[in-house]
Amino acid sequence: MSEGLAATLRLILGRGIGRRLLILILLFSSFVTLALTAGQLYLDYQRDVSAIERRIDEIRSSYLDSLTRSLWNVDVEQLHIQLEGIMRLPDMHAVAVREIAGGAAEPLAIRIGAAPSVAALAWDTPIVHAGRDGPYVIGTLRLEATLSEVYQRLYDRALTILVSQGIKTFLVSFFILFVVHRLVTRHLRAFAEAVGRYDLRRPWPGFRLQRPAGRDDELDRVVSAFEDMRGHLEQAYRELGETNARLEEDIAARREAEATAAHLAYHDPLTGLPNRRLLLERLHQDLAQAARRPWCAAVPRSRQLQEIGR
Repeated sequence: MSEGLAATLRLILGRGIGRRLLILILLFSSFVTLALTAGQLYLDYQRDVSAIERRIDEIRSSYLDSLTRSLWNVDVEQLHIQLEGIMRLPDMHAVAVREIAGGAAEPLAIRIGAAPSVAALAWDTPIVHAGRDGPYVIGTLRLEATLSEVYQRLYDRALTILVSQGIKTFLVSFFILFVVHRLVTRHLRAFAEAVGRYDLRRPWPGFRLQRPAGRDDELDRVVSAFEDMRGHLEQAYRELGETNARLEEDIAARREAEATAAHLAYHDPLTGLPNRRLLLERLHQDLAQAARRPWCAAVPRSRQLQEIGR
């Protein structure tokens, strides 16, 4: 089973459309996943920061009056209790109350929480006391909210999204590749092998797609177009063979005619004996050879030769 699956994967992911399609799907899916994840994380970050800001507003509206009374009465114990209550709220990093120097020699300052952090947001709110001469500021409330939990939640969400989207992308990609292989590439490979074995000089056994009949799609049109082209090629091949046969007959007839004309030029058409033209050419050849060599040539004088000479 595993060997069959491995062979199928090698066939699908061979050096062809399947591998390029898988790479393109993975690249595009990864880009879309990263873009959507970044957008989702940005929206989640804005939502978490907005939730922290709303919580800060709730703290101001709920605790500011009691903090003002405790600071005015210099109730340090009550201030500690109130600040510890604020620190129990989510995302709170530190909280501090600082008295503005007035009549006291040493201003009151209470801080609960960790040291200032880079990943923190801070808000300073004045503590205002309504006196007989009018309201005036007696201190400052500093609220610091940490973003570490926000970042941790964003990291967990990003990891969850990337892992789930990655698994989904791989599953969808391999499913698409399997469908493309079943519907397209295996038929194209079989058709290419059949066309590669095609020879005009041999009978064509035909080609049929290995799938249910009755479909009319691009693959059927490709096979039909090849069958039409094959018919035209075979027709042209037959016509070319007939033309070659006629040309060979014409060449043979022309050679025969030339041989007959050459024979008639030097022989009598009735008796087939050599004529005067052939005799004169032979005499000219003998005389020419005798002139180039120390030979003597003689021709007996007779009435027939005189007639030929005339």
